[in-house]
Amino acid sequence: MRKLIVLAGILLCSAAGSAFGAPFTLSFGQSSYKPEPGQTVNIDVYLSDAGGDLSASGLAYASMYIEQTSGPTGVLQFSGLTVNPDFELSFFEGIGLGGFTAMDFDSFPSPGVGQGSNSVLLGTLSYLVTGNIGQTITIAPREILPGNSFELNDDLGTVFSPALVSSTVTVTPEPTSLAIFGVVAGIGALGHWNRRRRKAGVA
Repeated sequence: MRKLIVLAGILLCSAAGSAFGAPFTLSFGQSSYKPEPGQTVNIDVYLSDAGGDLSASGLAYASMYIEQTSGPTGVLQFSGLTVNPDFELSFFEGIGLGGFTAMDFDSFPSPGVGQGSNSVLLGTLSYLVTGNIGQTITIAPREILPGNSFELNDDLGTVFSPALVSSTVTVTPEPTSLAIFGVVAGIGALGHWNRRRRKAGVA
């Protein structure tokens, strides 16, 4: 009887599906973004796995949002969302700078989203750049339900918490503005050199 109780406890723990030590990473497509004022910047969200579980099973569920962790407010304004179409259902989550929840209802052993790959594009969030030139913010992916925001499409419904990797967004001037600034700076330097030359001639 005691052995049966112990076995039931082991099975119950396995069914809970915690895989907190798994090498999953939630990150953006770039470590830094340098959009111009008025442009739209598209931020891809990727889930990667160095352990092979994602490739073996794929995803059944994903729920994340983007949070600004430093810098001035009002630099980005949410403008759109595209979720990986392999998810059968998805919807926008109005948290932080916006996020989404996506679900794949195929039951095991049907292919999960991202099966056969160690990295999968979950979705893309688009933002209008409303900040000023020179402003920099740091953004980070977040779990909407910490510890329960990602689930593998395996027979245990394994849930896990990925490592979260930040990126920066810096508002940069248009290339034409930089060219004009370079011309003006060059003219200024030439004028300064001519004045020094005239003074040297007088002396």
